[in-house]
Amino acid sequence: MNRIRSTNEECRQELHPDRQKTTAMISSKKTKTRSRLRVALFGAGPIACDSHVQTLKRYPGVFRCIAVWAKQQKSAKFLVNKQFSDDTSRGSQPKIYSGEDGLKEIFDSSGVEAVIIALPLDVQHIYVRKALLRGKHVLSENPIATTLSKAQKLVDCYQKLVLPSSCPAVWFVAENYRYHPAILRAAQVVQKDIGYVRLLENSIHSASFNQCIWNCQH
Repeated sequence: MNRIRSTNEECRQELHPDRQKTTAMISSKKTKTRSRLRVALFGAGPIACDSHVQTLKRYPGVFRCIAVWAKQQKSAKFLVNKQFSDDTSRGSQPKIYSGEDGLKEIFDSSGVEAVIIALPLDVQHIYVRKALLRGKHVLSENPIATTLSKAQKLVDCYQKLVLPSSCPAVWFVAENYRYHPAILRAAQVVQKDIGYVRLLENSIHSASFNQCIWNCQH
C-alpha cells in the first residue's frame, strides 16, 4: 500500500530544514528562564474550543494562554467566559482581543511568544504570515492554504524571510501526528525496509468537523 499522498509531509519537511536544532534551542531557553510558553489563540470556533483550548488546559505547566483573538469581540468573549471561567478567581483569565487593533496589540506584545491559529482556511495563510514575520512561533491548521499557489507563497515566505534570521520563529502544522509512536515506527520501516514512498493513501473519519467548508468543497 505504497500509495499515500505524501505531498503535505514533504512540504513540511522542506519547511523546517533545521527545526530540531531550533526547537531544542527554544526548549533549552524556556527551561532555564520560565516554565510556561505564553500563547495567544486566534479563533473562537469549534476547532479552537474543542481541540486547542482543551490541550492548553490539559498542560497548565507547559502553556499559559494569555490572549484570545477573534474577528468579533463577542466571539472571543464567549470563548473565554465559557472555557476559562475557572481562571477568573486566580486572575489568569486570557485577555480578549478583536479586530485589527487587537491583532496589532498582540503582535506588538513581547509577552506573546506563540500563537495558535484556528481560523477559516481561506484566510489562515494571511495570519500565519503576519505572525511569523513578527517573530511569533506558530501552530496552524492543516492544510496551510486552500490553493497550491497560496501554500507555496507561504512556504517561500517562511524559507526566505523567517528561517534566515538569527533566531527564527518555529512554524508547526497541526493534525499530522508526527510524534505518535505508530508514525515514528512507520517512518523507521520506510527508511530501513521500503525506501522512497511516492504516494500514500489515508482515510480518517470524524463526525466533529465534517461539515466545514473545506471538507464539503474538497
